[in-house]
Amino acid sequence: MELVASQGHRAQAVTCTIGGTASLPVRRRGDEALCVRFHAPAGLYQLAVVADASRFNWEELYIPLTLYGNRGQRTGPWDFDLLRQHSPLVPSYWVELDGRRIGLWFFERVSLPDIESRRFRGKTAFHVRGAGEHELALTPYRPMEIEWMSARLEMDPEDRLAALPCAARPAAMPAARWGQERFWGERRRALATTHSVYREPLRRAVDWLYSEKKMDLAVDEGRKSSTAEDVLLLTAAHHLLGREGALARALELVEHFTAMPYWGNPKTDGYSHNGDMGAAQTFRPLATAFHALGGCMGDGLRDRLRAKLAHQGDIFMDQALLNRDYWGGSLLQDHGWTSLFAWGAGALSLYGVTPEAERWVSYVIPRLDRALAAMPRDGAIPHSSYFSLDYYTEEVMHYRNALRALTGRDVFDEAPFHPVIEWLHTVLDERECAQWLYGHGDRLPLTGGYAFLNAMTAKYGDARAARFHRLLLEPRAVHFYHSRQRSNHYHGLLSGFMEYDPEADRRALGGAPETPGDGVAHLKHFPDSGVAHYRDDRLGAALALRCGPYAGRHAWLSSACPCDRLGDAPGAGHFVLFLSGQPLLVTPDSPYRLNTFLRSCLLVDGRGQYGDTGYPMSIPSFPMRGEEIESVQWDAAARAGRVRLNLRPAYPEELGMALYLREFVFTGERRILCRDEVLFDRPRQMAWLFQGQRERGVALAGLCAHFGRGPTLRVTPRRVEGPALTATLRETEVVWGYSSTAHFKPFDHVRYEGVEPARRGVMEFELTW
Repeated sequence: MELVASQGHRAQAVTCTIGGTASLPVRRRGDEALCVRFHAPAGLYQLAVVADASRFNWEELYIPLTLYGNRGQRTGPWDFDLLRQHSPLVPSYWVELDGRRIGLWFFERVSLPDIESRRFRGKTAFHVRGAGEHELALTPYRPMEIEWMSARLEMDPEDRLAALPCAARPAAMPAARWGQERFWGERRRALATTHSVYREPLRRAVDWLYSEKKMDLAVDEGRKSSTAEDVLLLTAAHHLLGREGALARALELVEHFTAMPYWGNPKTDGYSHNGDMGAAQTFRPLATAFHALGGCMGDGLRDRLRAKLAHQGDIFMDQALLNRDYWGGSLLQDHGWTSLFAWGAGALSLYGVTPEAERWVSYVIPRLDRALAAMPRDGAIPHSSYFSLDYYTEEVMHYRNALRALTGRDVFDEAPFHPVIEWLHTVLDERECAQWLYGHGDRLPLTGGYAFLNAMTAKYGDARAARFHRLLLEPRAVHFYHSRQRSNHYHGLLSGFMEYDPEADRRALGGAPETPGDGVAHLKHFPDSGVAHYRDDRLGAALALRCGPYAGRHAWLSSACPCDRLGDAPGAGHFVLFLSGQPLLVTPDSPYRLNTFLRSCLLVDGRGQYGDTGYPMSIPSFPMRGEEIESVQWDAAARAGRVRLNLRPAYPEELGMALYLREFVFTGERRILCRDEVLFDRPRQMAWLFQGQRERGVALAGLCAHFGRGPTLRVTPRRVEGPALTATLRETEVVWGYSSTAHFKPFDHVRYEGVEPARRGVMEFELTW
C-alpha cells in the first residue's frame, strides 16, 4: 500500500533481503517520518532508493551565480545550495535508528541519464550494534514532490566489520612517542646534526604559522584561522626550536577544538557538518596531541579531549556510512580518500586508549583496503587527488605508519605507491620544481609529500625520490591557489622530518644529489590512467594529454560510487603544450561549468562531447564510453614518435559520427603535427578550438594562430580533405569557482570553423616554434 506524506514524499514498501526476502510495510509517523521495522543481527546495512521525480521542481537545482566575480550565469544542477551554507537541494532525510538520530542523508548528485528521466536515487548505510528488532525512521528534510519507485534494505554489499588486529599496544603507536621526553631529546640532537637539512625549513614553517595565520582562533574564511594541525607544529616548535609561548598556544588550541560543537560546516543541515575533511583533519592531529601533550594538559583537559575524540569518532563513522554516495563511499575521490585515511590514522592511534576505537578500527581497515585496491596501477597521481603529491600521500603516510606499528603490515607492499616516483620523474621540471600536466592548472608546483618521498628513499633506495625531497626543502616562492596547498606544504615538513633517514638518503644519492640534465627526451604512456606525456628538453617542449576515466580504468571498475566515477569537462582529445616550461596551449578553469568549448576540442554543429551540459564541478556517475589512447610509439634514437586516439565514443550517438581519429606526430624537430580524421553520416558543421591564456599572449594573423610572446607557438591548419576553414579569436567564457588555478586571469581561444558542413574532414594542424 502506498503511503503519502503531506510534505510530498511518497513511499511504498521496502524489499528486505536480510535473512531471506520480504516486503516490509512502511508506516508514517505524525512528524512525517517514514518508518520501517526489521529484524537483523549486528553489522552494517544499506538502504537504496530510486525515486520518480517527474513532479519535482527541477529549477530548484539551478542557481544564477554572481559569486566569485561571475555575471549571473545559470549554473546547475546543484545538489547543495552555495548561497545557504551548502544545505541540500536534492531529496534528503533525517535518519534515525532505534530512536537515535544519525544525521542527514542526501540522495546522490543526479547523473545525466537521471536528469533526462527525471529520477533521483540514493544509497545510505548504517551500523546496527546489537541483534534484534530495529526501526529505521526517515524524516523528510523539506517538502519535495517525489515518489519512491524502489527501496531495498540489505546487508552492506560494500563495507564490513573485520576481526580486530592483535592486542592493542598504544605505546607502539607513532603518536605515543610524541609524549616521551626522550623522543624529543633524540629529535633535537638529530635536528642539530644528522637531520640539519630540516632546521631552516622547520623554522620557516613555524614563522609562517605565526605570521601568516596570525594565531587567530576566530574563523577567517578558513584561510588564516588556526587548525588542529597547528597543534602539532606548535608542539614541535616548543620541543625542537624552543619557541617561547608555543606550548601554551598548543594547549589553548586543544581547549578550543575540544569545546567546539562541530568539526566542519557549522550548519547541522549543511554538507560536511561533523564529517568529511574538516572533521577528519581535526580528529587525526588531536588524536596525536592526546599522546603528545598528555603530560601537559592536566587531568581535566585530557579527560575532556578523550571524551570529545570518542564522541567525534563515533559521529564520523556514522557520517561516513550515511554519506555512501558522497565522501563516505568514495574510495579515490579526494574527499573520501583524504578523509578516511586521516580518520583511520587517528582511529589506530587511539586503539587501546578509548573503547570506541575498536569499532572504528574494525570498520576502517577493510574500508581503506578497498581504497588501496582501487588505486591506479601505473603510478599516475589521479585527477581525484588533483594530481598533487601532498593530497595523494600525506594522510596515507600517517595511516601507513600507524598500521605498520600495530600490525606489521606495510601498505607499500600491497599497493602501487612506488610507481608514483616514475610518474613524478616523467612530469616534473626539476629546475622549477613544477609538474607539467594536463588539467588543474597544467603547470602545478610540487608541494608537500616530504614524508612519502623519504619513505620511498628508505624502502627502495630510490635516488629520484631523494632528489625530489631535496628540491622541496630548498627555499623558493610558491604561488598557492588554495589554502590547503599552503597548509600541506608547511605542516608536511614535520612529518617529513619524522620520516627522514639520513643514511638512506646518503646511500640513494651516492654522496651528492644528482642534477637533472638538459637532454631528457621521452614519450611515456600510462595506460591505466589514459595519460601520454611527451617531452624533449633540447627542443624546450612538452605535451601532455589524458583520455579515459577520471581516475583511470582500474579505479572506474573498482568503485561504483558516483563520486569515484566522475567526469570532468567533456574534452577527450584535449591537450596542453609547454615551451620553456610555460603552458601556451592550456586547460581553462572549469569549476562551475563543464563544457567542451572549454577545451582544445572539436565541436560538431556547435555541440560538444557526451556530457556537454554545463554541469558544475564534476559530472557524477559518468560512464566509461570507450574513448582511448589506441597506440603510443617512440623512437628514442630519432627522438620521434606518435600517439593515436580513438575519440568517436566521446561524442553523442545522435551526431552520427562514424569515425574520429586524432594523431599527434612528434618529428624530433621544433614541429608537432596534430592530425584529425572525422567522418559523419551526413554533412555536419565542424569547428576546432585551441585554448590559451590571455596574459601569455593569444593572437591571430590570417589562419595562423600565435600563442605566447617568447617563445611563441604557431598553430597553422592545413586542409587535406573537407571544407575550407575560417579563423576567429574569442574569449573563453569561464564560470569561476571559489579558487582558481589561473588566479582568475582570463582565457582566449582560436576557433577554426568549416565554411560549410561536410561529411568528412581530414585536418592537419602544424604546431611550430
